[in-house]
Amino acid sequence: MAARLKRIGEAIYKPMWNTVVDYKDVFVEIGQKAVSNPVKSVLLTSLASTLGYVSYKNPSDQHFHHNSLHNHHRLSLVHRRVRNQSSQQYIDTVQRLKSLNLLGYCSFGLFSVVYERLIDSECKEYGRVFLSPRWVEYVDRIVDVGFMGKWLRMEEAMMEYDVNEEEWTSEGAETIVN
Repeated sequence: MAARLKRIGEAIYKPMWNTVVDYKDVFVEIGQKAVSNPVKSVLLTSLASTLGYVSYKNPSDQHFHHNSLHNHHRLSLVHRRVRNQSSQQYIDTVQRLKSLNLLGYCSFGLFSVVYERLIDSECKEYGRVFLSPRWVEYVDRIVDVGFMGKWLRMEEAMMEYDVNEEEWTSEGAETIVN
C-alpha cells in the first residue's frame, strides 16, 4: 500500500515540478530580455496592461440594462414639457426593444455592442434560415457601443436630458410649450 502511494505521489510530483522549472526558466529569460532592451519591454508591458485594463472595464449586457433602467427613472422624474425629446426617444426605443426581447449583446473583448435583432431570441432557427442580414445592415441596427464601463450613445443622449430644446427660440427667449 505504501509503495503504491509513493508511485502515485511521484506521478503527480514530477510533472508539477517540471512545470515549475519551465515557468521559472521562462520568467528568467523574460527578465534577461527586458534588461537587454528596456524600451521595448516598457512599451510591451504598457500595451499589455492597457489592453488588460480596457478588457476588464468592458461593460456587460446587465450593465446596459441597469443603465437604461436608471436613465428611464431619471427621465420620469422630469416633467414631460422639460424633457429633452432626443433623450426621451432614445430611452423609449431601448425600452421598447427590451420589452420585445429584440436587444442583442456582443462583446468584442475591448468594447461591447448592443444591437437590434430582427426576431426574438427564441426563434433562432427561423432567423438562421430566412433572415440572414448582410454585414452592411448591422451598422444601422447598432443601439449602443460600450467602452471603458460607459455606454457611449446612452451617455450622449442623456447629456442634457432635462433641457427641452424646443422650449427656447433661436434668440434665447422662452416660448410656451403646451
